[in-house]
Amino acid sequence: MKEDTLIKWKKTGYLLGFLVEVVACLLCLILFDQPVPAILGVAFGAAAGFISFEILFRTVEKVTEMEPDQAKTYATSRYWLRLLCYIIVFLLAVLIDGVNEWGTIFGIFAFNFVFSIASFVNRIGKKESV
Repeated sequence: MKEDTLIKWKKTGYLLGFLVEVVACLLCLILFDQPVPAILGVAFGAAAGFISFEILFRTVEKVTEMEPDQAKTYATSRYWLRLLCYIIVFLLAVLIDGVNEWGTIFGIFAFNFVFSIASFVNRIGKKESV
């Protein structure tokens, strides 16, 4: 993969993820009587999503320069690191009063969902242009 493509994906991912999280926070203001815990949950989950995305981005950068066996081991270890990050964030959200667990879950997975949709749309666009 070209470095320009990776940087473009990173910028697009951060921008779309940030926009979805802002919309989620605005919806919390509208839908909840006490929106602060939900907003904190979304922000907490979004932080975990951004960290996970950064780990994924760096993994893709390094894996492209490795031998296949090394790349597989490295990518697997980074997958487990991202999973551990999610587990820690969710456990902290459960343990900390004033942070909505559902908001945290939404914050984590909304970012990943947006990135998956953007990737899918990008693939469809490439197929149509070929």
